[in-house]
Amino acid sequence: MKSKNRYCLNKTPLSLAIAVAGLTAASAALAADDFMLEEVIVTAEKREQSLQDVPISLAVFDTKALQTLRIFGIEDLSGKVPNMTVNPFNTDPSSVRLFIRGIGQNDVQLTQDPSVALYMDGVYVGTSIGSSLEMTDLEQVEVLRGPQGTLYGRNATGGAVSLRSAKPTLGEFKFKQVLEAGNLGAQKAKTSFNIPMGEKAALKLSGLYSKRDGLVENLGVGEDWGTHDRTGWRADFRVEFSDDFLMDLSYDNSTNEDSTSFEQTKGGEVLFPVTDPYFLGPAYGYGRSWLETEFSQPSSDSRIDKAMPYRAQLANKLETEGAALNMAWNVSESWTIKSITGYRSFESAQHHDGTPMVQGAISTHLLGENDFPTNVPGDDNYNFFAQYPPGFGFPHESYALTASAPLTEFDQFSQEFQFIGDTELFGGGLDYVGGLYYYKDEATNDTLGGESIQGPTPGNGGVPTTSENTSKAIFGQATWTPNALQDSLHITLGARYSKDEREASRVNEGSYTFAELGGFTSANCAYFNAQGLAPQTCVGNDTGVIEGASYQQDFSQFNPALTIAYDFNDDMNMYFKIVEGYKSGGTSTRSANPINFALGFEPEEILSYELGYKGQLANNRLRLNAALFNMDIDGFQASVQTGANAGARDFAGIDGTKIKGIELDVTWLITERLRVAFNYGHLDTELGAKTLDTLLSTGEWQTTVLTEQIAYAPENSYTLSLDHDVEIGRVKLASHIGYTHQDEMVTSINVADNRNIDSYGLLNANFNLYGIEVLKGELSLSLWGKNLTDEEFVIVDTSSLQSLGVTSWSTYGAPRTYGLTLTYLYN
Repeated sequence: MKSKNRYCLNKTPLSLAIAVAGLTAASAALAADDFMLEEVIVTAEKREQSLQDVPISLAVFDTKALQTLRIFGIEDLSGKVPNMTVNPFNTDPSSVRLFIRGIGQNDVQLTQDPSVALYMDGVYVGTSIGSSLEMTDLEQVEVLRGPQGTLYGRNATGGAVSLRSAKPTLGEFKFKQVLEAGNLGAQKAKTSFNIPMGEKAALKLSGLYSKRDGLVENLGVGEDWGTHDRTGWRADFRVEFSDDFLMDLSYDNSTNEDSTSFEQTKGGEVLFPVTDPYFLGPAYGYGRSWLETEFSQPSSDSRIDKAMPYRAQLANKLETEGAALNMAWNVSESWTIKSITGYRSFESAQHHDGTPMVQGAISTHLLGENDFPTNVPGDDNYNFFAQYPPGFGFPHESYALTASAPLTEFDQFSQEFQFIGDTELFGGGLDYVGGLYYYKDEATNDTLGGESIQGPTPGNGGVPTTSENTSKAIFGQATWTPNALQDSLHITLGARYSKDEREASRVNEGSYTFAELGGFTSANCAYFNAQGLAPQTCVGNDTGVIEGASYQQDFSQFNPALTIAYDFNDDMNMYFKIVEGYKSGGTSTRSANPINFALGFEPEEILSYELGYKGQLANNRLRLNAALFNMDIDGFQASVQTGANAGARDFAGIDGTKIKGIELDVTWLITERLRVAFNYGHLDTELGAKTLDTLLSTGEWQTTVLTEQIAYAPENSYTLSLDHDVEIGRVKLASHIGYTHQDEMVTSINVADNRNIDSYGLLNANFNLYGIEVLKGELSLSLWGKNLTDEEFVIVDTSSLQSLGVTSWSTYGAPRTYGLTLTYLYN
């Protein structure tokens, strides 16, 4: 491991310097033709700048790239950016996990801040839950790698992703219609109208309809696994009150009714115990059912395409809405004030079944209604209705077992003021950005709430958690360019002060083991009192009954940043930066121990060093950007199982964690019509501890053995693409062939429940015909294909049923998909 570190961080800069020198010399031999790479404009530093002038390791996708690569939302970035991993949280299609440079949120929870900040039209999205949205008219995506905070509303230790929608155009009527069809029954329609309202205002209305059949066929009752069913609409209103004052008001509303992804086992058949109890609903008289033979979960080392469900598979439902008000006032030629006001909310019901397939038989013992539940032997916690599907060896009028759905409700509000300007100071130019930020969210999560087919779930109810999070910050940075060095040196100082207040309360009904061992006994309450954390359940409570737990903590942090950049000429520069990052502490909604819930976990702090190079070579036909980084992390927030099952988890901090790596982005315009791009990322991660001691729900301490690497941080990842276009009269034919690769990676830092994901590569292609004149508009056709070799690859892997003999619980990525897209634009 150490020798690899030395190679990555010592030899690579020398090799890179030699390569740069060689490319620079070779460029002199090329003919001075007039074609060159187009300039890429970004807003990473809150003002429009060339990508080459921004001292940040940055990946950018403009409108054309988004269409070519088929990026419609955050989940479509998977595999597109080296050193960035994007995948769903287990099988929840509404939650997307983001990891940049190995830093991310492995266990998505409302009471923990994301490590990678997501912004939609400048508004911070406060949780990864509900982030799986297909945007109606996405215009540009920027991925900022490394800690962010001196330029953005919220702190982020891993990086930031900014999604920007197309805004209304003043003075023009536009109509855009996108129609798409593909295999797996894929259908998509996007419609937008740009309506001028005088010369100074315009309204843009956009709508989305997107459906696709499932990836795995359901042989029983309910939905196939992995279906898509999404609708949404958006309204944007722009007013230019004067040449110096602009207002954008937007509202979006979407519904996502995708079904859960399919989980399958590897390494051996899983047998379920014969005593598993379920109960019939009132339609058949109340009754108890038990297993006549063992259920089994068939195992396969290749992708399964059909299965019989254990219970009825229901679609999830995510309803999201958001509003944003952006105003910009040019006070003078050198000073601008911006206001960003945002509101977002969602309600999510997720139907996830961790035991989706079944082989076996059930016998049923019916009881009269008056006998239920007192005469039913065994467990008195009735969390499911038992119903049986036709073709299952039971009467056709019966139904399937149906699990209830966790309910999550979330509301957030944010207000940000930015002050952007430039001036002369101490014999040089000074560009500055300052900001004030306020954020608040309130949420409720009920892990066993929701409804089955026949109505509310009986029994314990749920495990409800309510939370509230408030964050305030002042941030800014200033770049000074002294005139004495011909404007070649740029020194940037940045700083941020954050104050976070977190509260949460929970009824810990999932902590049965804790209750059996005494729960809130005098000894346990004494422990709470000693920590200054006496919850209401400890007051006069020595019964051993779990009633609830509460959490409340405040955090504050000051984070500085320093960047020194030097322009060797108009086309080549280097930068060195030192940045501190911070993510607040919190608690775990999955904690099975009230003590753990009340104590919570500490903040995550990062110190990052980065050396970067940006150059335009070969007469601006070759773009070469590179970055080397070294990051030290204290309080690395790791998710650890602390209860009787894999879902009972807490977070623990690991100090001394280190991440090193490199990012390389190369774009070469070989001819006026032919372009090659290569993007590469390398990560070398090392946890700061080999073991971790955590408090179990039983009140005992466990020692968890840790992996050497960080989860979802592949050592090598890269993309390679070839783009070519040719003009045939007024029509342009453009083709794109791309290959993405990702190395093997671990899925958990806990050795016991870690499962390695094998390396894989995906081949994609896109062939487009632009500029067909139809009805005073322009028609475009696109023939596309993804995963053309039908690679079988795993995107999420867990081990949630170790006690039953399962070695791996895998979710596979999509098989080969292809289709035809028609786009009509009237302008």
